[in-house]
Amino acid sequence: MLEPRALTDIPIDRLALLHFQGLAGAHPCVVKSLSAEGACIEAAQYYIFADEFELSFDGFKTTLWCQVVWRNRHACGVKFVARRAEAGFSGWMS
Repeated sequence: MLEPRALTDIPIDRLALLHFQGLAGAHPCVVKSLSAEGACIEAAQYYIFADEFELSFDGFKTTLWCQVVWRNRHACGVKFVARRAEAGFSGWMS
């Protein structure tokens, strides 16, 4: 039986940037596959430590808030989630 999720994942191999709250700057990654619900991301091992982070394909003009659902060495699978409200948080580029 074919897993339904496999039908919606699109392989893209596209460069993107990650931002982790509490860590300055943007960090490069490669998005290996993408769906409406989430993505598979590869990055240097020391970047794949947070449970949540921002992902951007356009230099943070737009972002996707990600929550890690699995990890495997230099890769992780994420689901896209609504950004949680945080008192006093005005964005990392302000």
